[in-house]
Amino acid sequence: MAAMLQPAAAGLPMLTPELAAKYAPELVGVALILIYLLNAYFGAQKNKEIATNWIRVLGEPDNVLARNFAVHGSMSSDSDKELWWKESNTSYKCYASGRRYCTGAMITLNLKPRQDMLFELWHMLVPQQDTLTFDVFLGEGGMPLQSVLALGQPKALRALLRDEGVLGQGRRLGDFAKPMQVARERVPGGWPNDKLAVAAEAPSLLYDILNAEPAIAKGFVQGCRWLRSGVASSEVAQGSNPAGPRVTFELALPPVEKADEISMLLSCVLLLVDLLGSYKPSAEMKKRAADLRASLQQEAAKKGSQDRQEQLAQKRMEKLEAERAKARAAGPLALAKFEEKHQAKMRNREMRKRTMRVG
Repeated sequence: MAAMLQPAAAGLPMLTPELAAKYAPELVGVALILIYLLNAYFGAQKNKEIATNWIRVLGEPDNVLARNFAVHGSMSSDSDKELWWKESNTSYKCYASGRRYCTGAMITLNLKPRQDMLFELWHMLVPQQDTLTFDVFLGEGGMPLQSVLALGQPKALRALLRDEGVLGQGRRLGDFAKPMQVARERVPGGWPNDKLAVAAEAPSLLYDILNAEPAIAKGFVQGCRWLRSGVASSEVAQGSNPAGPRVTFELALPPVEKADEISMLLSCVLLLVDLLGSYKPSAEMKKRAADLRASLQQEAAKKGSQDRQEQLAQKRMEKLEAERAKARAAGPLALAKFEEKHQAKMRNREMRKRTMRVG
């Protein structure tokens, strides 16, 4: 029996240096595929663990969601026991509702694509943070004054004010809110303008809110290292769902051990929502807001008319060039005849313009 097995055993290939060198590309390929698959699995599990820990902490009975909303958790009908629902391996959401001055709120965890090995290698060169976005959708009457108020880290705020993608249709938050220096003596406890920049359409609205509830300024100042940007705006992109004013804050996501600091910032946002909803603007503030929007609407209409005229002129030029190319292909005589006809048409057009001016 041993003699029969000997040839088979002898026939098994041994992994010699020569054989390893011969199949080196295949071995490396298999190793890379294995590493990629393992990274995809463990990266996705890591993101799920981060999301579960954060939503669980924020949803505890004594924490911000449970204290401020009647209902919070997943909107999915088949996951009633889950506090969040998963949109992708990098996006997890938690919905909350049942609170005055708003129709609902959404917490979105935007996590790094840890399951993608190529992105992980890129992030070693260009670091990226996990973020938390807190959207509060204000109902009718949730923001009596049409206004835009924004704050955040100076660089992030400048980019936010210039971004046309926030409102769409060529509009920018910077058309409404202008950068301002917060007067330290007008805010309880002061304000770090170098760390938290502010842009406001109505500066008096900002000062009224910060003085009505000093905890807001204190919380934003204490948590400014996590606060990237925040916007309270009556202006939203057309077609937004839900429609209407909203308050949106984006925070860098620290380790879950620092959840108290994030909870404090979210509580400050909800205090801001309360004060916006109960704010009593003066007639003069309402008039300034209406005048600004009327002016911006007129400018947009004028710009739209100019754009349409430019598009028509461009189409006429393209048609002219196409006709000229056709005449050129027909020969020199056809091209000369075309140019003569075109010049006569231009002279007649210029004559009509002069006649209209004189008349």
